[in-house]
Amino acid sequence: MKKLNSYILKSYASPFVATFFLVLFFLIMQFFWLYVDDLIGKGLSFWVIIKLLYYISFSLVPMALPLAILLSSIMTFGNLSENYELAAMKSAGVSLYRIMRPLIVLMMIMAVLTFYFSNYAVPYANFKSKNLLYNITKQKPSLNLKEGIFNTSIPGFSIRIKEKNGEDDQFIKDVIIYDHNSGKGNSKSITAKKGEMDLAGGGKYLKLTLFDGYMFEEASNMKKKKDKKRQPFTKTQFSKDIVYIDLSSFNMDNINDENFSNNYAMMNINQLDVAIDSLQIKYNETKTNYDKKVRSKLRFSALEIDSTNEEIAKTNFAKNIKLLEIDTLTEDEKLLSTNIILSHFNDNKRKKEDVISASINQARKMSDYLGEVKKTQNYRRENIAKHIMEIHRKYAFSYVCIVMFFIGAPLGAIIRKGGLGMPVVVAIVIFIFYHVMSLSAEKLGRAGELSPFWSRWGPAFILTPFGLLLTRKATTDSAIFNSELYFKPLYKFLGLLKRKKEEKKKAKENNESNQQ
Repeated sequence: MKKLNSYILKSYASPFVATFFLVLFFLIMQFFWLYVDDLIGKGLSFWVIIKLLYYISFSLVPMALPLAILLSSIMTFGNLSENYELAAMKSAGVSLYRIMRPLIVLMMIMAVLTFYFSNYAVPYANFKSKNLLYNITKQKPSLNLKEGIFNTSIPGFSIRIKEKNGEDDQFIKDVIIYDHNSGKGNSKSITAKKGEMDLAGGGKYLKLTLFDGYMFEEASNMKKKKDKKRQPFTKTQFSKDIVYIDLSSFNMDNINDENFSNNYAMMNINQLDVAIDSLQIKYNETKTNYDKKVRSKLRFSALEIDSTNEEIAKTNFAKNIKLLEIDTLTEDEKLLSTNIILSHFNDNKRKKEDVISASINQARKMSDYLGEVKKTQNYRRENIAKHIMEIHRKYAFSYVCIVMFFIGAPLGAIIRKGGLGMPVVVAIVIFIFYHVMSLSAEKLGRAGELSPFWSRWGPAFILTPFGLLLTRKATTDSAIFNSELYFKPLYKFLGLLKRKKEEKKKAKENNESNQQ
């Protein structure tokens, strides 16, 4: 039995490793396709790209691993069935459960490891990849002074070079530089017939050594309009001039800056629990403050009540206020209650029009305040749901891996096809079905229409009966994909109808012959 366990594990290891890295490669290519515009032309070094790929690959494992388990399980048991090895094991008295047992133990161990991986490695990878990607995308494109084109990528300058030559294109001809740093247009410009281009200060500055040129500058210190018309204009001729241009916006020194740290996808379970408690406290504080403010604002103490029978008036006033809050009242009933409320105010001290105007203004203010509070609370409620869903995702991730195995292994034994043909098609269809369910449930969970628990566990629970059914069918050698199995009842029903029709026809013919 040890040899059988070893053989089953070896048969599973090769397809699993191959499919895992293949799926991971396709997901990384999808990432590049999404961010290709932000990465091209940034002058990234080879090690920066490798570092980004390293972190991105970690964050893509939760999507690649279930598909790899599903696909490799179908391929492994499909190969065993196609080569009649599975039939030989069964004929020797080894059940399918016994054949699957070493892989079941492997899946249990893998589920534990994937939980710790999802809880510690993935949040750290998300943290590093998001910060690195943000710092890369905010970098300006690498400096590339093309011939005959004005380059405006350097802040405050517009540079045109007619021709470049030399081994490193360091020699330039017919140079035009417009300096916009004054903020008042092209107040300073430089032209030169030739020059040399080099980097200085460790790449922080672009050093332009210009020969045989002119510098034009307009003084813009005049405040009065009539003085601006006769402002001085300076033209300076030079045989050699050196211009330093700041390239700090192009350096990659800040490529490792950490700008994001409190995102729920970058936290482990302990950090998520602390964050949820903090968010819940803020949510409850806002709710308490809202209740207090509403009670303090919805007061009519500033409005004088008729003092003829003040206690009765206040009681009736409060009752009618409550009546107005009932949604089932008709408009006429609400109008009648409003008139009753207005009758409690002393017309001699405050007119009813003033009462209505003050009430409308107060209602508008409270409506605006209610809108802001509602928006804030909805955001916090959604944020709390995201944090809770992230906790459940870490547990559900391990469970999904086990479910995918119990779907793939018996499915491969049933379809009896190995390789990358039919197993790939079946695995992709099943995984797309699961992925669509997962995305839909996540969207409903964030919107508050589905609890965080079911938004993460629901898709896995839906697939569980299919795994149990397929395992049951595979152990009994059921031809689940045989079309005759499903059409046989229909054929029997159609044959029964045809037989009854023939019997009726024969009975009718017999009756006619007897009558004759």
